[in-house]
Amino acid sequence: MRRLHQAITAGVIAWTSMSAALAVDNVWRSDYTPETSFQGLLEESWSTGTAGSLYAEWDSWTRFSAHTLSKTPQTTPNIGSNTSVAFYEYSRTAYWTGGNLYGLVYTVDGTPMSFGLQLTDNTPVQGATRDVVLRISTKGVLPATAATLNGITATAVNTFMSSTTVHDDMGGFTAADAEWVWVWKDVPVTATYDLRFLASNAHMSLDQLAVYGSVAKIAAPVPEPRTWALMLMGLAGLGLARRHHARR
Repeated sequence: MRRLHQAITAGVIAWTSMSAALAVDNVWRSDYTPETSFQGLLEESWSTGTAGSLYAEWDSWTRFSAHTLSKTPQTTPNIGSNTSVAFYEYSRTAYWTGGNLYGLVYTVDGTPMSFGLQLTDNTPVQGATRDVVLRISTKGVLPATAATLNGITATAVNTFMSSTTVHDDMGGFTAADAEWVWVWKDVPVTATYDLRFLASNAHMSLDQLAVYGSVAKIAAPVPEPRTWALMLMGLAGLGLARRHHARR
């Protein structure tokens, strides 16, 4: 118990000094948005108000009792949303710090703070696909680079990184203000999109989160080989008929 108290005290002191050294909360510093096609990571652009798209965004979370987000999610993004969404903190180690979610320690099984986001598609289009992008900003320790959407893994793209600070007093971890996006292309449309990501270590603070889904699209059907053969035979027939007509 004494060691835990010392760890918490040291963590609070380190976090206070770390926060003072980093930039202001709740401000995106990169311009990776649907309107910019996420700076070329996607081929198409849209806006958060486009009919049929999906969107939810937080830059502050409602204060909660410790370790309750794994059971009672937050469902009202304070910036906005156009669909139903539920945000979870599954590791039960997050602390509310002025609107951010801060992970002071590891979980019992030794893993860092982990998050989940369930996004609802109210009008799923059968056979369609959409692009999905998860965007976060963090303070302190960096997130893990892998995230999943319905079990499909994507690797983070770092879109902003402040100057870093090394905290030797807390094991030598590196702290920074940073922003990240994960991109999933041509995701099959489904009723629920389950996104998961986590911190790489203790002492990460989640500052902002946004998730975007493009308008669902259905790819044009690809003709079967038999169809191609019939088309080629038809074109050949037209060619022969024209040659016969020209000779006459």
